[in-house]
Amino acid sequence: MDREFPGVAAMLAKAKKRIPHFAWEYLNGGIGRDMGKAHNRESLDNVRLLPNYLHHTGAEMDTTTTILGQEFAAPFGVAPIGLGGLMWPKVAEYLAKAAQGQNIPFTMSTFATATAENVRAQGGKNAWFQLYKPNDPEVREHLISRAENAGFDTMLLTVDIPVMTRREREFAVGLSLPPNMDLSNIIQMLLRPRWLLETLMHEVPKFHLLDQYVPNNLGRQGAAYYVSELIRGHQSVDQLKELRDRWKGKLLIKGLQSVADVARAKELGYDGVLISNHGGRQLESAPSAADVLPELRREFPDYTLLADGGVRHGADIAKLLALGADMVMVGRAMMYGVCGAGEAGADHVMKVLKEELVGTMGQLGVTRPAELKNCVYNS
Repeated sequence: MDREFPGVAAMLAKAKKRIPHFAWEYLNGGIGRDMGKAHNRESLDNVRLLPNYLHHTGAEMDTTTTILGQEFAAPFGVAPIGLGGLMWPKVAEYLAKAAQGQNIPFTMSTFATATAENVRAQGGKNAWFQLYKPNDPEVREHLISRAENAGFDTMLLTVDIPVMTRREREFAVGLSLPPNMDLSNIIQMLLRPRWLLETLMHEVPKFHLLDQYVPNNLGRQGAAYYVSELIRGHQSVDQLKELRDRWKGKLLIKGLQSVADVARAKELGYDGVLISNHGGRQLESAPSAADVLPELRREFPDYTLLADGGVRHGADIAKLLALGADMVMVGRAMMYGVCGAGEAGADHVMKVLKEELVGTMGQLGVTRPAELKNCVYNS
């Protein structure tokens, strides 16, 4: 597999050829002119790491990372991505299983096209649950209880979708779940026979967690509007306290970028923060994690900070760790692995990223992820 897929770039190229255009636009697109997504890449490209070739201590390389009281084999994990089954059937289960095998975290999205029980069974204790908090108290309690009963111990509350946004590329292809069966989409599916066969062999993708709450006979557009309204709104301090009191496991907030927000999360007893601009899909002008991490680490030297955004190589993971992240979450690149190579691609993309990270650390003369913070080069 290394020959066909030596890196994420090759997986991306193959994924684009294997999935329908409407699915590709959802997976790969940002918002507006895609400037936010592009900035995530540019900010990582602009980070320089300074090697120390004469400083080797003789210690063996060790990427083991302990976060939130759990030891993982590497300092990166799988970020939550919704509508996964639209891009490749059973992608959540494949990634969760591979994450368990590689001993890294996997995060299930509220908008996953898989059941909480199946994902937890595949991912074991490495499976985390990402929550878009519903406005309806009964729906909220039922959803949290389901995650709890499935065995999830770590939850990520996502707060960076307070309003419905216009993603032009998704409008242009008529994105929906299940896919619209218009002529354009039918042609796209027929042009991707492997994707179509895999989909028919499993099931038409749907929101396993949220569909049960949608009233009958709303149609595709009505159901989509209902779900978006269900999670709409900013989270008040009282609501954040309520969730912290309700969830007995480890609890993080995903989507924060400002010092003030992170300070509030820490004050309210949240165990950490995932610094993220939602892959450049919500606010086009938002800074990247690489932009804000140094300041946040200075302000919160002992607080758990995770980061995501734009990762395509193990060196990108090293850069975010060097800038202050305790762990890096990877979204699109993981999906490229499965869309490009099927179930085997889940394990392969994780293996590639780890080997690239180890190679980068070796070049820099460090043997532990924590040592990367000494490698940032400021000209």
